Amino acid sequence: KKILDQLDEADASKSLRSTIFELALFGTGIYKGPFAIDKEYPRWGKDGTYEPEIKTIPSMEYVSVWDAYPDCDARNMGEAEKFIQRHRLSKTELRALKKRPYFRGKNIEELISEGPNYTQKYWETALIQQTQNQMNVHDRWEVLEYWGVIDAELARENNIKIPREFRQHDQIQVNAWISGGHVLRLVFNPFTPARIPYHVVP
Repeated sequence: KKILDQLDEADASKSLRSTIFELALFGTGIYKGPFAIDKEYPRWGKDGTYEPEIKTIPSMEYVSVWDAYPDCDARNMGEAEKFIQRHRLSKTELRALKKRPYFRGKNIEELISEGPNYTQKYWETALIQQTQNQMNVHDRWEVLEYWGVIDAELARENNIKIPREFRQHDQIQVNAWISGGHVLRLVFNPFTPARIPYHVVP
């Protein structure tokens, strides 16, 4: 019952449905997670003051095949050394990232001040023509999320502080978010053991 409650809390039925739809339509479905996130539940005290309750809950996410760039040389996710996910974010969604751990608020505000940088890919134009759905991308930003390895030497050259337990390694696992030449987030892979949190189902 607890697992079912957690899946319901994470709205997993919706994201799983989207994954299975693309699995049937295109032959591949992609699922991301699970992650642990903090969710705010509204609560008010007896005197009327707002005292929200913060709970850590699991989170899962559907990833469209159109936004996924897996390791081309890997035969399965166990062999994959990298995975890139392409996001199309609004100004509100970008600013919401500042509330999440390790995102660099100053870099996000600098990116916003430079203006939107999202450009449609050729397949997006074709999809719009087929479905007649209009997508307003004039006020959106393209953000790339990278999960994978980088050479330790490259990290040192770019003044990235490597924790003591990784200093003897030739390569390290990281998660990076970038857009318009700005690093919005750069952290060592938080999973133990390190893994890329994408599940690709053929």
